[in-house]
Amino acid sequence: MTEISLNNKLFNINELRHIMPQLIDWDLQPVAGRAVYRKRERYAHLEIKLYPSDSYYSHVIWNTDQTYFPYDIGISKAIEEYLLFFTNYLSVLKGDDIKLVFEITDGTFHVVDSDSRTYGYAALYALVDCFDKSYNSINEFKIEQIARMKAEAPAFFKSEGIHFTIEELFRSLENIALTSSVKELVNHISDEELSLYLKQCSENSLNDRIKPKLSEERVTWFKEHKVLSRYGHLSQIGLWHIAIARRNEYFFSSYFGLYNDPELKKYMDMHKPSPPSGQ
Repeated sequence: MTEISLNNKLFNINELRHIMPQLIDWDLQPVAGRAVYRKRERYAHLEIKLYPSDSYYSHVIWNTDQTYFPYDIGISKAIEEYLLFFTNYLSVLKGDDIKLVFEITDGTFHVVDSDSRTYGYAALYALVDCFDKSYNSINEFKIEQIARMKAEAPAFFKSEGIHFTIEELFRSLENIALTSSVKELVNHISDEELSLYLKQCSENSLNDRIKPKLSEERVTWFKEHKVLSRYGHLSQIGLWHIAIARRNEYFFSSYFGLYNDPELKKYMDMHKPSPPSGQ
């Protein structure tokens, strides 16, 4: 006999019981909700709009101000797991296969107290708020905290080398020599393994793989060009250079929401493999 544990990674999901009647009666007109999840040493703020999808799939649109709530801060996977559960739960209640668009319209990040699990909770309570504004309303204290987080976040992301504007990223990609040097850091990693790191946003695992190739001189040079953060980890700019050098289009379409961008194609073409001689 083989026994396998089924561990529930979606905590507090029973909170949806508060809106079961509303979900059953929902006419699928657009609704919006927001939540601030605040506990001791935990903070997450998220705002969501949901409406029916016109495709065969449910999907998430990240429509936030990237200066204070960028997509690429390692919290999206937890949020998306709760949203996927919600679509399945709604489909069961309605007895039909419901596909939804979840538009993330706002959010804030605490430099110490925010983590992926906390944003999962925030997504759950924002969904509840879409249908019941009285259950977990945002008071004046939380509104003031949101404003404070928005004021502090841009400087934090900038100092940590976590987030850069699209313009800054494209300017860095003009440096072909820099891309070539970054490419050398990952030339021992297969395309399959690298794609897995990029798709799962597993920067820590990727950092461990490139560490043996980072001499002190190289670390200093890469930090000057913002390829590495001040802690020596790959920055967002570094990840862009890797994706450009290895021509990994999936990374850009899923991680940054950029697909078939003409500027992006230009930089990728700079690193197109040369055809064999004689052709």
